[in-house]
Formats: sequence, C-alpha cells, structure tokens
Amino acid sequence: MNLPKLFVDRPVTTIMVFLGILAIGVLSLSKVPIDLFPEIENPVISVLIQYPGASAKDVEANVTKKVESWLSTANELEKITSISIDNLSIVQCQFKWGANLDEAANNIRNLLEMSKREMPDDILPPFIFKFGSEMFPVLVYGITANESYNGLDKLVEKQIADPLKRIPGVGAVMAMGAPVRQIQVKIDPAKLDAYHLSINRLADALAAENLNMPTGTLTMGRLDYNLRVPGEFKDPADIGKVVVAQYRGRPVRLVDVATIVDTLKERTIDVHVLGGKGTSFLVQKQSGANTVNVSRMVKKRLAEIQKRLPTDVQLHLILDSSQYIVSSIKNLSEAVIMGGIFVILVILLFLRQWRATIIIAFTIPFSLVV
Repeated sequence: MNLPKLFVDRPVTTIMVFLGILAIGVLSLSKVPIDLFPEIENPVISVLIQYPGASAKDVEANVTKKVESWLSTANELEKITSISIDNLSIVQCQFKWGANLDEAANNIRNLLEMSKREMPDDILPPFIFKFGSEMFPVLVYGITANESYNGLDKLVEKQIADPLKRIPGVGAVMAMGAPVRQIQVKIDPAKLDAYHLSINRLADALAAENLNMPTGTLTMGRLDYNLRVPGEFKDPADIGKVVVAQYRGRPVRLVDVATIVDTLKERTIDVHVLGGKGTSFLVQKQSGANTVNVSRMVKKRLAEIQKRLPTDVQLHLILDSSQYIVSSIKNLSEAVIMGGIFVILVILLFLRQWRATIIIAFTIPFSLVV
C-alpha cells in the first residue's frame, strides 16, 4: 500500500483524519495537569515520636533505638537513619527507588504498633510523614485580627479550613501560629498543704468530673433511647466549683486552693503579618491535581468567605505558586510564537513559495498540539 498516494487521492478523508487528531490533541492538552515541579515521590518515610520531658539521651535509649530495631525489618528498606533531640525522636527510612510507599507506610504503621509494648507509656502517638512534590504549598495566606485575635484558632478551623477542604483538588489546609485557648489551674502550695492535699488528688478529681457518662437505654414502645449524663466543663467557672476533698466536715473546692485562669497556650511559633500580630495557613493540593485550577478555586472561595468573617479579620495573600506557572507558560507561549514566526520568515526567504510556507505554518502548531 502506497500511503502517501492513499492520502493524496482522498483529500477530504485526509482533512477529516487530521481534524479528528487535532481535536483529540486539543482536548488532551486541556486535561494535562499543570504544576511547577514534576511529580516526584522520594522513597523516604519519616517517623516522628514525641516524648515530652525527656532528654536527648533518654529519647535515644528508650525510643529511637527500639524503633530502629523494629523498622529495620521493613520490606525493601535500603537505609535507616535517626536523630534524637530533647522531647523528640526522628527516624528516617529510605527505601529502594520504585518501592510502593503506600504499602511501606502500612508496614511501618504495623511495626510501630507492635513496638508499643516496649515503649514508655507517656510517649505521644507516632506521626508518619511522606515527602513528595505535592507537599509544596499551592497558596499561603496571612490573617490579621484585632478584637477576634484570641479566637483565630477556631475561626480558621471552622470558617476557613473546613470549607476549603471540600474544594476538588485540595489535599490539606494547615494553620500555623494561631493562638490556642488554654485553661490554667494555678495551685497555691500553701493552701494545698493546709488542706493536706496533693496535686495528684486534684488531677484525679478534675478527671473524674470532666466526663460524659453513658447511663444505659430507655425503651418507650418500639423505640430505644440512649441516655447519657453530660459532665464536661462548659465554663471555666465550673472548674473552680469541683469538690476535691472534705475538710472538717465541709467540702473543699478547687477554687479554695487554686486560681482558674482563662488564657492562651504558650506558643512556639509567633506569626506577624504586615507588622501586626496574626496567623497564617497554607493550602496543599492532592497528588495529580492541577495547581492553577486549585489556586483559582481556592481564591474564589476565600473571596466569598472574607465577606462572612468579622470586620477586623483580614486575609492577605503571601504566596501563590500558580503565578510562577502562569508566568512560565506565558513566556513559553511567547517564545513558541516568536520561533514560529521566524521559521516561517526564513522558509519564505529561502524557498520564496507562499504555498510551501503556508503548509509549514499550519504544520508547526498542529505538531505541537498532537
């Protein structure tokens, strides 16, 4: 079969075939994910375990070495390294390239579960961290507030983070530096000694009172109702009314030996936005999502959210990674157009045939799309 002759003898068929290929190319081009970096999954999984109040030496002896011993049996593990610092153990597992990190993470999670019986009781649950190109934030926003500053933690979580997480393509919304409410019980040692009480006694009394207790079920006809007694504290004043002991026939309440302070938790991260106090949050996309589309939808939703926020709370864009992508695409498009123009001019200059020049002019964009 003479392929060139076949297409030359059937010009209509040839045009339809090429238009079909062009349509498929344009449709595929519109669905190609656009990102600043290629999708790279580094075969490294990090395990972070907090051991509050422990020195680096205790962390290494009681946590790090035991975790290393268990994780060294993981499948396709190539190298394991660790760092022990005060209050924190960091163990990094490097796997072979091409290893399935989802299966590796599940394997590590199972090994950590089995290692718990050898760990100290007061360690916090381990955090498993996988690093990939999708971890780079798509957007970073700063938030400033005056009267609403103390409530930014709940405001960001309920009114900003939750709506953004429902946007297609958004992987996570993480807040940093937000003030967190904390109820402090400041005990007076002299009063505690006068009533012959201990700190453990106060802690046990508070734990026993701050509970929601199920009390069974109530049957009415064909319906069963679950019953419970709500006992968790709803107001800081209720904490001071807790009876912690009996002394000489009268109840001793917590307020008799301590002061209840409604304040903010001490922060390790202090965020300032535009010279004033505030907080920040970043938006991460899901793996394979289009960065430009995610950024556009998030900014549109934040514009709607801003109208419902208190008047003193303002959102400020700090970083938008989609701007670099759009700028790169714009520069690339300009370079392609200029290159195509120069190619056409060179061909016209040397061939001096308009027909051949027009054919090549149509071939260049067709080749790029297909």
